[in-house]
Amino acid sequence: MINDKVILKCVPECLMRLCDTHGEIRAAYSALLEVVPTHLITSFSRGAEFFQPPNGRKGVEGVRNCKGTWHARRVHMTKQSQVTFHGHHFKAIMGFIMHGYSPSKHLPDDWLERMYHSCQHRQLPISETRDHPETHPLLMSHLVCNCDTVLWFWATYESAQYCLLARLRTPLGMPAETFTAIENVLCGYAQEVESQDGRHLRDTPSNFSGHMGAGLGPRHYTVHLRAVLLLQFMEHLDKLMYNAYEGSCVTLPPVPKSVRTFFRKNIETCLQWLSHVRPYIVSIAIHAGMPAVAIRHGFAALQDLRKVPRSVEFFRMLVQVVHALLLTEDFGAIRGVGTWTKHMIGSTPPWIIAAEHQAKGSYETACEEYIKALDVMTHSPDISDPTMSAINGPIVSFIINRVCECYVRVSEWKEVESWHSHVVALQEQFAHSPELGRAFHLHYDINQLSAMSSFESGELGIAREYIDNTSDSRYPSRDPEVFPLWDPSQLLSTSQTL
Repeated sequence: MINDKVILKCVPECLMRLCDTHGEIRAAYSALLEVVPTHLITSFSRGAEFFQPPNGRKGVEGVRNCKGTWHARRVHMTKQSQVTFHGHHFKAIMGFIMHGYSPSKHLPDDWLERMYHSCQHRQLPISETRDHPETHPLLMSHLVCNCDTVLWFWATYESAQYCLLARLRTPLGMPAETFTAIENVLCGYAQEVESQDGRHLRDTPSNFSGHMGAGLGPRHYTVHLRAVLLLQFMEHLDKLMYNAYEGSCVTLPPVPKSVRTFFRKNIETCLQWLSHVRPYIVSIAIHAGMPAVAIRHGFAALQDLRKVPRSVEFFRMLVQVVHALLLTEDFGAIRGVGTWTKHMIGSTPPWIIAAEHQAKGSYETACEEYIKALDVMTHSPDISDPTMSAINGPIVSFIINRVCECYVRVSEWKEVESWHSHVVALQEQFAHSPELGRAFHLHYDINQLSAMSSFESGELGIAREYIDNTSDSRYPSRDPEVFPLWDPSQLLSTSQTL
């Protein structure tokens, strides 16, 4: 019997190798991870970046772990640009991120790694004793050959930096055209999130029309990867533009004078564009499983909307920010948002109080508060007013899905079925209102929930029938060959029924 302490030393290496650039290595370490006891794997689910390197490793080799990848990215961001990343590199990377095009179907699987090395200056050997491993100038080059995450970070950061240094004159067009091209892709992803089905959406970014192969992985993975990379690119572009027209002290290197002059002259245009695309970014980030990105951009959007605190846009963004905070289970931040909202509109919405209880893990209390808030809204005399319907629509959708989520967390399957019936009745009651009619839509497949209820009751045959009838409740008419899913929870749900 192998001691747990010995097995624990293998877990960080396995987790690191799951992001390896070579598929056969990922498969081998994935198979190794399958035989590791579950309680040892789950103990590393949080704070993975604090792994310590195995004993005996020295220098740069000693930081080939999750913490090392963070330091590699930080060191790369603090270095001056080598100006070796050119327009054809930008076109290849952004062509994949924005439109799903790989450079060529005849390229080898390591085309991105080859691109990285082609953009590097020849460096003289540096003694590892001169620099701390975490700030070693060759740390990025050492990790990029073994970590897909670091490689894509380099690609998105260099693409954003190319936009900056070229003063937004890119293969996408002049500055205005570059902004418009990026915005159109963001808008396409956001429209896909908001749509109740896949009809009329054949021009969205998920319509993967590029070459398969070239190391891009399975189709579902590729579409989700593109959404994540687009968010990474926007994060880098936002920070770099801020550094250009405001400066960031010592965290990012100063930009050339011509670039700084250009962005300071056009600061209002850049800020207006960012303000315009932030709602798209927040929506995409929540859907793609990146709540931290949604929170940052959501707070910035709320600051822009604080002058119109009773507008439809304000409440829509408020719901999304609370949802993102709920995904991180940060009840203190939710309470702070509630206090801030009280200053804006005069009172704290009851559904924010319910979200705070849910983030704490008090699911029964949260359910009661959610249901009370929904009851007040549905019996309000101005519920049918067009303006109020537009405001209440996102709130209603948030409430009904959070109630279902709370029931699922405590495994109250009968209550879930009863809640589903109640939501269907409300949907019929408010069918005359387009906004509210769309809002009463659960993001859960009732067949899966009924299957769990039957399984718990011991009715295995009925549970099997429900599983066989399981379909994607959010996109019932969507052809997965045309519109691959890129929501992690939906991918997990699909895998659970295979």
